[in-house]
Amino acid sequence: MTALKDLTQIGPALWMQHNGADPSKTRFVEIPFSEVAAALDRGTIDAGMLAEPWLSAANGTTVRVFARVFSDIAPFFVLSPWFSTADYYRANTDLVRRFSRAIYDTARWVNTHHHETAAILAKYAKIDPAVLEHMSRSSFATSLDPAQFQPVLTAMYKFGAIDKPLQAETLFAK
Repeated sequence: MTALKDLTQIGPALWMQHNGADPSKTRFVEIPFSEVAAALDRGTIDAGMLAEPWLSAANGTTVRVFARVFSDIAPFFVLSPWFSTADYYRANTDLVRRFSRAIYDTARWVNTHHHETAAILAKYAKIDPAVLEHMSRSSFATSLDPAQFQPVLTAMYKFGAIDKPLQAETLFAK
């Protein structure tokens, strides 16, 4: 996992609970995605969380997928939101709205042009096009839906990443 108490720990812990294991008996350690496959090969770790493109690059070598741990959070949820302070939003409402429109317009294009975005990813992220062919890709939100934040907040509270329950709809500017 990339950091303790982030979703790369919470997702596996939730998956373990849903499948009859006690995550409190597991020692979670921080390790960059880029080093997980090598750590598995060495036997330094018994299991690891991998994200793309490292998952597709390692899958089928000595690494095999045995769980899709984020699906235990929810079928769809927001993983990487953009946010600002309330003060910044109030002082720059028009700018924030234009930025949001640009993000959503881009998301709509990306969600429907996977072939074209593969070439862009290969070029700028320096990902081997052969890896991109097999890589699962995220869908991007095209509107703000607080309900897609709630499963993350609930899981974060359950596993101690936040100290009180939060309701997603209270976190957004009106």
